[in-house]
Parts: sequence; C-alpha cells; structure tokens
Amino acid sequence: MQICLDIDSSLQKNFKEIGIEPIEAIKEFFNYIKSFKELPFKTPNDETLNAIHEAENGINMQQISFDELIAEAKNKISKR
Repeated sequence: MQICLDIDSSLQKNFKEIGIEPIEAIKEFFNYIKSFKELPFKTPNDETLNAIHEAENGINMQQISFDELIAEAKNKISKR
C-alpha cells in the first residue's frame, strides 16, 4: 500500500513536538485497529451529532449566568 502524505507545516510541527514521523503515526493507527478491532477514538452517535449541530447553529440555546449555572448544578447534586 502506498500513502501520499501531503502534510501542512502546522501538522508537521505537531508531529515533531510529539516526536514521531507521520508514517509512524499511521502505523500506530493501523496497529491499534488490528489489536483492538476498533478505532482509537470514539465516534459520535446521532444524539451527539445533533447536539453539536444545534450548538453550532444556536438552536435550543439559552443564556445563563455563572451563578445560575452553579446553583442549578448544586440543585441537581442535592437531588441525588
């Protein structure tokens, strides 16, 4: 298999900071999938995708002060 790596400078910098080459990252990705038979990260389900869409588009959003947020959180914790 051949992989053409067209990597921009910011991504190259990230790999350098991590201390690996891009091809090593790809190999690790494939090895993880081979070992665990799953992706090394969670993929969002429909509910999460919908929530992301709503947040990005300002749907079903409300403004709340920090104090109100803390009070609401304390209220929910006390009901447990």
